[in-house]
Amino acid sequence: MPIIKARANRVRIVRHICRLQEPNRDTLLAYARFIGDSADYILNQLIETTLARDREFTTWRAEHA
Repeated sequence: MPIIKARANRVRIVRHICRLQEPNRDTLLAYARFIGDSADYILNQLIETTLARDREFTTWRAEHA
């Protein structure tokens, strides 16, 4: 069962260029194929789910809105 579910709704997309280590890029593309969605969506979901678990960051972000 995939950890990241296929997207349910669409949100405004902005462009951000970054560089990935090749093994991470390969894993990202494979996971995108696995769930049938885009690599962009996978990255966005990873950011949402991973950073949401960082309590120190969420506290800091609330203080620095």
